[in-house]
Amino acid sequence: MGIFLLLNRTAAGLVLAIVAVTFAGIWAGSRTEELAGRKDPGKVVVDEVAGQLIATLPLAFFANWSIAAVMVSFVLFRFFDIVKPYPANRLQDLKGGAGIMFDDLVAGVYAAVLVTIFMRFF
Repeated sequence: MGIFLLLNRTAAGLVLAIVAVTFAGIWAGSRTEELAGRKDPGKVVVDEVAGQLIATLPLAFFANWSIAAVMVSFVLFRFFDIVKPYPANRLQDLKGGAGIMFDDLVAGVYAAVLVTIFMRFF
């Protein structure tokens, strides 16, 4: 979460990091699948980084966020990453790096929606 703490001054910086990590992850995931000869090798974790960055994105819009809010975003992201509600469960079937990355991006979006609701109303 260090990257979030460094980039949280502006939402634009966090969005830029999300885009950069996502594109790098798609390329790296595709390449790693080719070299490993199997789908979604466990050594690829850049998808988790991108998803977690998305989950923390709403915090950049709230001045009163805390470390507890970052922890909640992490737990929510992990929950959605494990459960893989629709369409994440379908997106992981895509070929190459897209299949590796997109299910985690969706999990991050689901977590971000709930983090926004929690930050707004609690």
